[in-house]
Amino acid sequence: MATIGFQLAYGNPHIVHVPECQTHSSFTPGDLVWVTGGYLQLAANVTTIFGVVQAKTVGTTGNPTPVHVISPEDIFIAEMDTTSTTTHLGNDFGVEIGTAGSMNVATGSSDVVSVIDFFEPVNTATGKVLVKFRSAVCQGNLGDT
Repeated sequence: MATIGFQLAYGNPHIVHVPECQTHSSFTPGDLVWVTGGYLQLAANVTTIFGVVQAKTVGTTGNPTPVHVISPEDIFIAEMDTTSTTTHLGNDFGVEIGTAGSMNVATGSSDVVSVIDFFEPVNTATGKVLVKFRSAVCQGNLGDT
C-alpha cells in the first residue's frame, strides 16, 4: 500500500545531497533512508535513520540525492498502520520499513517515533498523525553521543 511517507510539518529543512548506490533498494520521496558505506540506501532497519529522501532513485552510483536530515526537533506528518485512536497520543511507536513508497507508523513496535498530535480527526482509518523522531535513531544527530 502506498502512503504519504514522512512529510515535514514543522521545522527547518536540513537538506544535504548524499550519493546513492546503484545496487541498493530504490526509494521515493518521503521514504526513510540511512547512509552506509558512504552511500544512501532505503532504511533497512528502524534503529538508524539518516533522513527523509526528497527525490526518487535515479539508479546511478554517485548520483547526488537530496535528503532532509532528521532532527529530533522536527515534526513530521505520517500515516498510522491502523485507525488512529486517542490512546496513540503521547506514545512511542515503530516505523514499518520494507518497500519504497509504503512507510508508516507501526503500532506493533516502539522506540522510533513519538505521536504528539493528530493531523486528521481521531478514528480515521490509517489516520495521519504528527510525530517526532526519537534522538536515539537519528543517524545525523551529531549532538548525541
